[in-house]
Amino acid sequence: WSSGVCSSDLARVDASKGQITQASGRAGVEVMSEHRDDYTGLNRETAVGVSWPLELGRRQARINVAVDQSAQAALTANELARQVATRVRLAAVRALAAERLLALTTQTVEAHHQWCDLLAERVRAGASSPLDRDAAEIELRLGQAAVAKLRGEADARWVELRAAAGLDPTAAISLTETLEEAVAAIRRDALSETA
Repeated sequence: WSSGVCSSDLARVDASKGQITQASGRAGVEVMSEHRDDYTGLNRETAVGVSWPLELGRRQARINVAVDQSAQAALTANELARQVATRVRLAAVRALAAERLLALTTQTVEAHHQWCDLLAERVRAGASSPLDRDAAEIELRLGQAAVAKLRGEADARWVELRAAAGLDPTAAISLTETLEEAVAAIRRDALSETA
């Protein structure tokens, strides 16, 4: 679920660990040089300076700041990973719910199709009126239109899931959780956050 976390966030955590190492070392020596010429070219001055910082009690403060920055970077990366996981899980629940609704509606339409076939036979046998058959066929067409609409909505939910997970829009996706398991996991996560 954490595939959407930016590599730059993880790199920031690694860089902050390097800052701790850098802060633990002694302060570096600074060498400065300056060269001056007057406009006539007769007078020239060159100065070289060396600066060696005194670290009276400063190194530990520097280390503490680096440790705090590293902890903050790790917390930020963890929070971003949690947010991405939540977005992906919610998108997965929406996709699974859309598929469930599509499957239920498809089953209903298939049952209605069988009912239409039975009504057609009854009309041929003179046991039902053609009006009943025609009304049932209209309902069947409406149901088929609803299935087509739900298929489009389910496809859109899968696209949203791929986007939330940082996948290619055409990538094949397979979920190991059922709708009930995914909803239960979201409830568990919500309860653990409030506890």
